[in-house]
Amino acid sequence: MRKKGRHLPTAGNHQFQWLTEGNFLSHHAGRTSNYGALALRRILSSLCCATITSLLWTAPANAESSTEDDLTKFSLEQLINMKVYSASKFEQKVSEAPAAVTLITAADIKTYGYRKLSDILRSVRSIHGRYDRNYDFVGVRGFGRPGDYQSRLLVLIDGYRLNDALYDAAAIGTDFILDVDLIDRVEFVPGPGSSIYGNNAFFGVVNVITRPIDASKGLEASVETASYNTNKARMTYSNHLENGLGILMSGSIYDSQGRNLYFKEFDTPTMNGGVANQLDYDHYRSFFTKLSYDAFTLTAAYSNRSKGTPIISLDAPFNDSHGYTVDKQAFIDLQYYKSYTEKLNVMARIFYGKYSYDGNYPFFENHVMPFVGYERSRPTWAGTEIKFIDTKFDKHKLVYGVEYVDNIHQDVSNSDDIAGLTYEGLNRSRRYGIYIQDEFSFRDNWTLNAGIRYDKSYNDAQKVANPRLGLIYKPDTSSAIKLLYGTAFRSPNVYELYYHATADKANPNLKPEKIKTYDLVFEKYYDTQLRLTAGAFYYQTRDLIDSYTDPADNKNVYDNLETVDA
Repeated sequence: MRKKGRHLPTAGNHQFQWLTEGNFLSHHAGRTSNYGALALRRILSSLCCATITSLLWTAPANAESSTEDDLTKFSLEQLINMKVYSASKFEQKVSEAPAAVTLITAADIKTYGYRKLSDILRSVRSIHGRYDRNYDFVGVRGFGRPGDYQSRLLVLIDGYRLNDALYDAAAIGTDFILDVDLIDRVEFVPGPGSSIYGNNAFFGVVNVITRPIDASKGLEASVETASYNTNKARMTYSNHLENGLGILMSGSIYDSQGRNLYFKEFDTPTMNGGVANQLDYDHYRSFFTKLSYDAFTLTAAYSNRSKGTPIISLDAPFNDSHGYTVDKQAFIDLQYYKSYTEKLNVMARIFYGKYSYDGNYPFFENHVMPFVGYERSRPTWAGTEIKFIDTKFDKHKLVYGVEYVDNIHQDVSNSDDIAGLTYEGLNRSRRYGIYIQDEFSFRDNWTLNAGIRYDKSYNDAQKVANPRLGLIYKPDTSSAIKLLYGTAFRSPNVYELYYHATADKANPNLKPEKIKTYDLVFEKYYDTQLRLTAGAFYYQTRDLIDSYTDPADNKNVYDNLETVDA
């Protein structure tokens, strides 16, 4: 059985086929939701609004509005000199970053009404997305496989790696750990990023920068309502105390009944006319806090989402309420940043992360009666990083550091109403990476960016080195031409390497996926309202990992099967 509904339980050697997204997008007209439940929820929503309104009236009188960046109000000079962090792990001008960085600010999010990280990413050039009524997916530069779960895209929150330790998955939908109202900006760096970030930075890096503590002061609340009986409430408090302690705390609640979905494949009188009734529900709770004192910043987050799964297998009972998934995430990240001299800055961090997945999948045994299969995943990980930013050499800006991650638990358990419990404690893995990068301004309008990172995994002795080169020419203050080259890798995750069950077998001989990318980028600011970005890219991938059914034993197995050039 595969994670997040890729397959149903494998008792009895079942073969399952999943409906594709195109089969269920039509909405069944004439079906209505439960009016009593709808009325009750509206009353509760009104009471919630009244309560929050009273809290707002009693909030501190000196509450300040958020200092969101509206780029349309910047001067041309401010736009040209805008700083980004994610391309090189230090702040640099957008025009000097070794990538065509896209920046989405809090003002953009509010203006366009983005409610999920996936909405934000789909607004970015070269990114496409889809939604299967449970999880959101994005692909980059034409590459996006069903069941990928963003394992070839590195997602960060304030530099903390969000991809989990078992599937390398990154949540970007309603299962994303952070409320989008707490985002200050999102930086998307396309192309290979392994030269500085290591694993999973295959097609790009997404870094979500959270709201600064001093963006607002006092108590803030919001209430939202939408179609399909959808309601959301958020409460946020931020302040700087006299002793120097900065506090930001926020909690969010979201409930959506979802819509009744029509499936023409099941449009028979015995199957409710092909309508999956009240199975598209979505509920989540999330909490976020950020504390700062002197050179220390502590960030912690937690989310818990329950999602109904109206999309079912052709061998599963239709319109069955037993199908749903639960995703829980939590992390804590302690960061220390200090300037020891005018030319040397040090950043050190320690972190701990945890992800919990519970999948419940109804299915038929010999088409006689329905049973339920259960999958449980509990990966946990911890790590540390230390980084130096050094400018002691004239015209050079060096960043170098080391990162270590211990994947403490990488466990999966399967059970069903027939075969009972099958437990898999997959191999514990550890890895480290060491990197260095130099930004060399060898002439007033020329910059050379060069770096390399070496990564090693202890569990399978995999070693890989990834370089990056960028030559940047600025013919004038408002434009830049960038010639870029880089490589990246994605190590096979522990699930792909070692998972085995009734219909699956392990392949510990998997090799890392590799990519080489060449980019030519032209950027031009014409005025405060118009910016042109033009680019051409070519990439070569090797040893892409995919699953197939081995004819020798009729079992699914992962292998390095494919090559893709684009």
